[in-house]
Amino acid sequence: MITNIKSSALILLAVLVSFSSCKKEKYSFGDIKTPSSLTLTTVIAGVDVANPNGNGTGLVAVTAAAGNVLSYNIDFGDGKGVQVVSTGVINYTDATPTVNVTAGTIDCYGGTTCVTITASGGQPLYTGTGLFCGYSNGTYTFDVADAKGCTATSDPVTISEPPKLTLPTTTTPSNGSNGTATVNATGGTPNYSYFWIPGSQTTQTATALAPGTYVVKVTDINGCTSTSTAVVGSSCNSTPPGPLIGPDGACT
Repeated sequence: MITNIKSSALILLAVLVSFSSCKKEKYSFGDIKTPSSLTLTTVIAGVDVANPNGNGTGLVAVTAAAGNVLSYNIDFGDGKGVQVVSTGVINYTDATPTVNVTAGTIDCYGGTTCVTITASGGQPLYTGTGLFCGYSNGTYTFDVADAKGCTATSDPVTISEPPKLTLPTTTTPSNGSNGTATVNATGGTPNYSYFWIPGSQTTQTATALAPGTYVVKVTDINGCTSTSTAVVGSSCNSTPPGPLIGPDGACT
């Protein structure tokens, strides 16, 4: 009998332990509190007495504040989706970027130059800004996109080049060593410097030249160069002498 009671007690204890080990923890939520005292303030960048509509960047500082808030979902209605912020403070702009282009100069005919593209307004950071090179004579426009994907196109920018440096020459014939050669440079960018070969003369007109071929190199103020050839002829009569003609006895 005692053995049966002990066995029954052990079985009951095992059942109680089993029920105790399978007991689930109970969780409960507190009262759901709705946000309260919601305020929304906006400050347009650059607003002052002289600029009541701001500084033109389109930047607006938005501040939301409320009680019982973990985060703020702010939708500007621009199709870019809801922005989630924890502090309720966010900078926003609805303006498209403005593109500014500064073009360099082409020094020599047929050359290239660089352009510097910057942007303002819109939402930084920008795509399409920086220094870009290899632009020849022509008219260009440039596109920039901001961080929101808004794009803007610059006004047309015309890049010009100087005219081609051309070197027409004139000469006077030489009777031994009194010939001349003159170069009349046009195009490029004046002023010009000259160098004649042979002879190494450095004036527009080379003088005291013997008959022959001469090369002149002209350099403009930008360092652009061109060469031309001048041929100095001879002023001597090269016709061989003929027979004397006259009456008999004239040369005796």
